[in-house]
Amino acid sequence: MTKQLIIVDGPDNTGKDTAIADILTQFPNAVVQRFVGTDKMGVEALKYQTSLYKDFIDSLSSPTSPEVIICNRCWVGEMVYGPLYRNEDYVACATMVFDMFDNIPTDISVKYIYLTAPVNFLVRNDDGLSLSNASSDLISVELQTFDTAFDMLSKKDTIKTYKVNVAKDDNTFIDDFHDTILDLVKH
Repeated sequence: MTKQLIIVDGPDNTGKDTAIADILTQFPNAVVQRFVGTDKMGVEALKYQTSLYKDFIDSLSSPTSPEVIICNRCWVGEMVYGPLYRNEDYVACATMVFDMFDNIPTDISVKYIYLTAPVNFLVRNDDGLSLSNASSDLISVELQTFDTAFDMLSKKDTIKTYKVNVAKDDNTFIDDFHDTILDLVKH
């Protein structure tokens, strides 16, 4: 079996944990890696996050590395959250994001699943833990930046990219959201 790196990403409250639970039904021995932000700011934050992500990518080559790794978020979020909430330079963050993808060993299959939803859905479903504090303006910027990152990643032939809208309106998750996720990871 080819090693797989499945990245589930997107703004807060788009169902990443639910999607990962669905994926685990297909890959029960997969390892889930959750990346969290930092309290550091500016250049120090980017240095810290870069080091963390680089160590993770370096570990992928290990013979003891699992066959399937599922990431709950990844370094793409640094392009979104770094400039918006930690005063990081956008260009430096974007450069780091693509350097990280370029350093993934070529024998690993990479799937990037971007979960998205309308701004009003994300505001209405805010769990109180998001950095945006349910601000529609901040969520809108997050979505625009994730969309830009997704469009850029879609041009890389080493990454299979999928964009999944998880909400059918401002109030309701799409019923077949789970089936969509499972179909993506089977291929």
